Amino acid sequence: MSSSPFFSVIIPTYNRPKLAERAIESVLQQECQDFEILLIDDGSLEDYTKLIQKYQSENKFTYHKQKNAYLPAARNKGIELARGKWICFLDDDDYYLNNHLHVLKECIEQNLQKFGMYRTFTVFENEKLERVLQPITKISGNTLEYVLNISTITVNNVCLSSEVLKDLKFNTDLKIAEDYNLWLRILCQYPLFESYHHTTVYFKSEDTMSGYNFLNAGRYLQSYYITFSNKDVIDCLNFVERVAHLNKYLMRYFDCALKENGTINKKLIGLILFKFPSIKIMTLCLKYFYKKTLRIK
Repeated sequence: MSSSPFFSVIIPTYNRPKLAERAIESVLQQECQDFEILLIDDGSLEDYTKLIQKYQSENKFTYHKQKNAYLPAARNKGIELARGKWICFLDDDDYYLNNHLHVLKECIEQNLQKFGMYRTFTVFENEKLERVLQPITKISGNTLEYVLNISTITVNNVCLSSEVLKDLKFNTDLKIAEDYNLWLRILCQYPLFESYHHTTVYFKSEDTMSGYNFLNAGRYLQSYYITFSNKDVIDCLNFVERVAHLNKYLMRYFDCALKENGTINKKLIGLILFKFPSIKIMTLCLKYFYKKTLRIK
């Protein structure tokens, strides 16, 4: 391996050494072998000794353990340590198909654009090993609008120049949808290039962290509020567009609050009303409080 590999693959992990081993193996089995693997342990309590011993003689592998600081911070640490020209990500419960890095390398070399986002498509797999292919869509019109309205970009499928990621990193204040936040900030400045191949497997378990419930709906709303308040996003999306998207997530939050009888975050709702004063959002809030009042009676 050269001193600067073509790819750095960052795998954050927390208390899942067996799954992390599967993720590592999927990288080692790639058709394209010009890479390094950075396993970032985010303060796991489980023992990773056997895993480390298995790969410590592998010159492509680096293990780093830090105090628990959550997923965005673990990915940022990987970015900081990465030596590769291009950086890829892989969550420890997911894995690459063996064509992933080869497909990305071809896409990068064909487009000859260092400052851009490259992505492939994923296969969704559940605990019964049933698979669903992510629909392959093609870029049309404004890239940012395309991402907001049509396509889900999973973190495992993204490849970015190390120079871009040294400047734009994951927001460590966000506990959910931190990848969505970063993609929008990047796509405000750089183009998106797609390779129309399925190259990764995203594992959807019943207890997936991003499940649809009131707690996570609140985290999503907080994240999207911060995202649509970001200066770069404000410069790229007009006020009406940002209100429309925020309104969608606010509606989901209120729906969950009513279904689970949850106590809403009034401070967050107040901030949204203050920063995004609009008839749409005020009407939605009034509808929620009206329904809530009827239930109390």
